[in-house]
Amino acid sequence: MGKLYLSFIWHNHQPYYKDPFTGKYVMPWVRLHATKDYLDMVLIKNKYPAIKATYNMVPSLVEQLEEYAAGASDAYLDMTLKAAEQLSVEDKRFIISNFFKADFRRKISHFPRYVELYTRRSSEGIDASVATWDAQDFRDLQVLFNLAWIDAIYYDIYEDLARLKEKGRGFDQDDVAKVVEIQKRILEGVLSAYKEALRVHEVDLMFSPYYHPILPLLYSSKLAKRAVPDAALPHLLFSYPEDVKAQLQAGFHKHRALFGQAPEGLWPSEQSVSPEILKAAAEVGIRWVVTDEKILAKTLNMNYFERGYRDVPEHAALLYRPYKVQLEGAEVFAVFRDQILSDLIGFEYAKWSVEAAVSDFVSRLEAIYEKIRGLEGDYLVTVALDGENCWEFYENDGYDFLSRLYEVLSQLDWVKTETVTNFIKDHDNFGLLSTIYTGSWINSNFDIWINDPCKNKAWDYLAAVRMQVEMCFRKGSYSPDIKREVMRHIYIAEGSDWFWWYGKPNEAPDKALFDELFRRNLRYVYHILDEPEPEFLSEPITDGRC
Repeated sequence: MGKLYLSFIWHNHQPYYKDPFTGKYVMPWVRLHATKDYLDMVLIKNKYPAIKATYNMVPSLVEQLEEYAAGASDAYLDMTLKAAEQLSVEDKRFIISNFFKADFRRKISHFPRYVELYTRRSSEGIDASVATWDAQDFRDLQVLFNLAWIDAIYYDIYEDLARLKEKGRGFDQDDVAKVVEIQKRILEGVLSAYKEALRVHEVDLMFSPYYHPILPLLYSSKLAKRAVPDAALPHLLFSYPEDVKAQLQAGFHKHRALFGQAPEGLWPSEQSVSPEILKAAAEVGIRWVVTDEKILAKTLNMNYFERGYRDVPEHAALLYRPYKVQLEGAEVFAVFRDQILSDLIGFEYAKWSVEAAVSDFVSRLEAIYEKIRGLEGDYLVTVALDGENCWEFYENDGYDFLSRLYEVLSQLDWVKTETVTNFIKDHDNFGLLSTIYTGSWINSNFDIWINDPCKNKAWDYLAAVRMQVEMCFRKGSYSPDIKREVMRHIYIAEGSDWFWWYGKPNEAPDKALFDELFRRNLRYVYHILDEPEPEFLSEPITDGRC
């Protein structure tokens, strides 16, 4: 009789937001997601010791969390702390333009004064608001924006949060300072909470390549054609297998140094894999990786997994087990997430009542159990998704849903949550693969990051600078420290998020700022090398098409 196991894998990641020239973080999302998501995800799970979960801590996110805990700031935090009476016109425009970046239904609507200011800004427009709002209006907005991004779980921990919410308006500078002080205290507790949870075996931790690059495209941009043979590639070939190795090794060593033990699991950025990447991961010392079910389907020469009642795969025994992937002497395990279950949590259940969502999830698991219970061996359902962004659209930031889901799962005797690491150690019901399909979690290809005029232009910018670096290193005499710093900014520019926002279909109000930050990292390479910057790096990639 087959037993059913369930593995939750939560992916924690934000782009690298620091401006290399100023040393300042230009966007606040690491800080705000820290007060909204990272710590409380562990706190919620710790209330249910029967639940096992894995968290992916991307090293570049960890670095930013460390710097915030040590006192780093960002443009939004600077504007929060500046006395409202001293705000310039430019400051006021910044606050009016940016301090309503919060989901109206789940955040803004919980604060009547915030709704009032939102309505005024919407009806008056930015120019009129800048001209007519008084200092109290701006100070209230400074407090409410930051307050709305603090998870409700902390209102039971910090009495001042409840006091400020009850006060609601008419905040003074001490109130501003109090909100920022609580933010810092939460930030300081994030990494220590994960360390302790790992120490007492409450969770498992995994990592990604340091700056979250699409590893197959670093290995060679030509690999995009494996999934889409007619893909339009950049003019310049980007092919640096050594960067793949460097990003993996840097992430591995960062994780081991911080958490006190080597990680066994790797979340390849955007779940993007290829035979070359799995071989490189195995050589670094990785035991297992996670990717999408469509990668397995295509590896097995299927387009996708056919599904029947309650969306249970017809070939459930194929999907719900780890695979041992053997590649030219290297070996690594791979697990493949159930895309439907993962996407229901990521994109759908926020629209449902808590009871309906939990009931639906459990009934789907039960249908999977009925499919495999008569088979030999134990089976593993992997649910892997973003551990932060989806909660913005849940009531109470997902606390009610996750708490109820964990509570119900803790009481069931026909399914048990387990980490992938432990399942592999304790079981032998593995599939065997001699290769793996080249693709990502989105449509099992790389079109979100390449094969678009604007995305390709960014790759050409990166490739041109990368080639220039190679020539400089061959011709010049640079110290090891300078070479390391140059390559650090190359690695930052290799991150997946820059290419994600260029072109279609993704849109963001800060796209131009992402573009500027991407090019500033490349420009900083020339600053370190004391070489003149090429003119093309002053030309924005974003335009009417991008």
